[in-house]
Amino acid sequence: MVYSIQGIKHETEKHVLQGHVASILFKHDLGQECFLKSTKPELALEMRMDLQDWFQALKLAKSISPEKEQLICRKLASQVENQGNTIEAQKLYEKALLTQQQKEDDKVNHEQHNTQCYGGIARTAIKMGDIQRGYSIASNINDKNIVIDIAGVCEQMKQWQEAAKLYQKGGLVEKAASIYIQIKMFSAAAPLMDQITSPSILIMVAKAKEAENNYKEAEAAYERANDWENIIRLNLDHLNNAEKAKHIFRTKSQLPQCAQQIANYCETQGAKKEAIEFLVLAGKREEAFIIAQSHQEMDEYATIIIKVDEKNVDEHLKIAQFYEGKSQWGKAAKHYEKSENHNKALKLYISEGESKIPDMIEMVSKIKNDALTHELVDYLMGETDNIPKEPQWTFKLYRAIGNVKQAVKIAINIS
Repeated sequence: MVYSIQGIKHETEKHVLQGHVASILFKHDLGQECFLKSTKPELALEMRMDLQDWFQALKLAKSISPEKEQLICRKLASQVENQGNTIEAQKLYEKALLTQQQKEDDKVNHEQHNTQCYGGIARTAIKMGDIQRGYSIASNINDKNIVIDIAGVCEQMKQWQEAAKLYQKGGLVEKAASIYIQIKMFSAAAPLMDQITSPSILIMVAKAKEAENNYKEAEAAYERANDWENIIRLNLDHLNNAEKAKHIFRTKSQLPQCAQQIANYCETQGAKKEAIEFLVLAGKREEAFIIAQSHQEMDEYATIIIKVDEKNVDEHLKIAQFYEGKSQWGKAAKHYEKSENHNKALKLYISEGESKIPDMIEMVSKIKNDALTHELVDYLMGETDNIPKEPQWTFKLYRAIGNVKQAVKIAINIS
């Protein structure tokens, strides 16, 4: 309020002062009346323009400032258009166009003014169903923002082809391409493809190509979109290139659903080992275990579990029990050891025989359990099966568990 009053404190004309005070107090009709009585009636027009009351401003401009009539007319047209009165808006836009004779006022950017008027005429024409006229006018406009605005109106009116062309003219290449693809105008979209980086649009292209059975081009589009899951699917289902699918899985996208796709493919091809691997990677361990059981591929299953989840006690216990049931003592012992059932592991290592002595020594030296150590010493000394083993094994055991005194004794005896 103070700021407003400071601006008029030197005003001496009574009607002007009254007009400003009325305006400050939001009594605009009174303010207009006072300004019009003063020697500065143009202040009434300025007040209405500041209020964006373009209807009243246009009335005042006719008598006070005719040179501003076209500018106000355009502003009013925009306001009327936004209110939904399209017919009246178009009339106002046409009326607002500056003729060659009116272009002498240097204060107005005539080219920009007329461009905005033509944009308004194009928009209103399209809204009223005169698509050809609206599109024709828009095609000659060079202001990208206005062209994009008109393209949006075409899109709202479901005039897809015109919308796409205008988006392209306005520089929204990806938007144009997405519309071309939706309306299956692939030949129009093709020249734009190199400029497209949006994954969603590239995936639309890929799906369209796939629907046409053009799988190589679909794959290229999926690849640009980094959609590895669909590339894997294409290579398995249509391109018959399982090796590429596996390579992409291992290097680009180790998603469970991708592993499941490859596992399903491997099963249908009878490649049970690979099916087991990819089922495990897909989190389908029960299915993988059943295949391993029924197709004598437990070694493959065990290898993969060691690779991807070595600390899983339950998995190793399950594998150990399977091998024990098949009387494969050494393999069972290895997995009982990993399942932390060391007593059972040592007994099964012993059942397997001398070939597993290095494994026994390694396990016992890690565990450092006196009972296990004594049990292994008894086995090595022949007290378990009445067959003394080579003294070097006992020497290695004592060295491994750090019993230097006993190791020295045995070393001397061996030497």
